[in-house]
Amino acid sequence: MKKIYCPTELRGFQKHLFKTLEQEYEIKIKKDSFYDKISLKKKLLSKLIRSKIMDFLGVIRVIKITEKNDLIFSYNRFIKNTSPYIINLENPTALYHYSLKRNRTFLGKRKLKKEILNENLKKIVCISKACYETVYPLLGEKEVLNKIIQIYPYIEDKNLLDIELKNKSLTKKVRCLYISSEFYLKGGKEILEAIKLLKFQDIEFFIVTETQKIKSEDLEEIKADKRIKLIEFNLNFEELNKLYSLANILLHPTRQDSFALVILEAMKNGLPCIATSLYAIPELIQEGYNGFLIENKYLFFNKDNLPNPNVWNNRKKTIYSYYYDENIVKFLVEKITLYYENRQLLYEHSIASYLRSKNKSFSSEKIKIKWENLINDILKEGKDV
Repeated sequence: MKKIYCPTELRGFQKHLFKTLEQEYEIKIKKDSFYDKISLKKKLLSKLIRSKIMDFLGVIRVIKITEKNDLIFSYNRFIKNTSPYIINLENPTALYHYSLKRNRTFLGKRKLKKEILNENLKKIVCISKACYETVYPLLGEKEVLNKIIQIYPYIEDKNLLDIELKNKSLTKKVRCLYISSEFYLKGGKEILEAIKLLKFQDIEFFIVTETQKIKSEDLEEIKADKRIKLIEFNLNFEELNKLYSLANILLHPTRQDSFALVILEAMKNGLPCIATSLYAIPELIQEGYNGFLIENKYLFFNKDNLPNPNVWNNRKKTIYSYYYDENIVKFLVEKITLYYENRQLLYEHSIASYLRSKNKSFSSEKIKIKWENLINDILKEGKDV
């Protein structure tokens, strides 16, 4: 059985993918490599490596591995080893620590070129089209075009009945779901302001977040509203699935995102989404078909999905600052009210979201096959050499 080693920090969707591949490959994952919750130590190290001096020096982290493997799977990181390897990529800037200068400095460009031309780097697998389409503009090496492909994250398909979604849409209460550890960055403040304007008592809100990050005045308002159920951000897979099954609508008016995995998870459960039109989100939510989209006040990415330096390099004064976007608040009120008053539309968007989650691009079975074919092709290439 061929060995695949994963030395980098991984996301939950990658863990689920490897679970499905365990019968075909021997998969070894570095201990404590799942980072859906990021430690303070990692945040400090991340801040250091993104500093200006590191831009000048062109520092790009390359993980050195001494042991031989049949294949190495990396998330967002270059690898130094004699084994063939794949990078699963969320955003091209992740390769050089999200700096907008490091890919343009003399030392940075030289280091990037060296790693891209490394014959052991077989494929860069982008998790979204937005990522795929911006790899070349940001990395600037034509050789990378031969190495990039796109496969969406693996989220297991659900088998839901049409009648289930219809009945849930017609229940007296409409339940809105919000999930993020970063309450303010992912639009929690806008949701709270919208709730205050919504007077319907039959609309409930499940807010799943890290409560310690919420300001005391906002926390008091949340606890005072009986329509809001505040849930700590420590749920396991089964508990999250239960919430998805109870909810009617996902709210995700985020200010910063590369791939909003929570939206794809919600789609698998037949939830339409009210969100911001950021980066890869329009690939998931089609306006007026399985949800509604609105543009952010501060554009983290420009119209071409390239980083907007005015916001990217000034986050403390823009997306990280304590404010709420009045246009998004009005938008949330309008669309939540629309779904509440028009249950037929809610049902239509629910079924559309569910069916879209099972099409060839997002189907878990199709995604598994794509990964199997890719891995087998690379392993065969190594065998033929």
